[in-house]
Amino acid sequence: MYLKTVFVILVTISKVLSGEVYLNEWSIRVPGGKLVADDFARENGFVNLGEIIPGSDEYHMKNPRRSKRSVDQDYHIQKRLLGHQDVASAEQLVEKKRFKRDTEYSTR
Repeated sequence: MYLKTVFVILVTISKVLSGEVYLNEWSIRVPGGKLVADDFARENGFVNLGEIIPGSDEYHMKNPRRSKRSVDQDYHIQKRLLGHQDVASAEQLVEKKRFKRDTEYSTR
């Protein structure tokens, strides 16, 4: 039991340090337009946050039932999304690290 707990902690730490943190947001391609995407979101417990690029049928959706951030990808939801008849593709979004460039104190 102790070794299993230590292993889980080490795996979690390594994933956090590698920088991949999965969000509860998805990029889902739903051919058919906004009405089909809204129906899909409502039926599957998602919130449609809008089309990513106008005319692309690629929608930004949020799953409010999932935790905000996780070091693990949610394969269960991924499989369910890809098996849905209205979905052409789906990708869980990953948190991106942003760094401010400070030109005033750059190396001289």
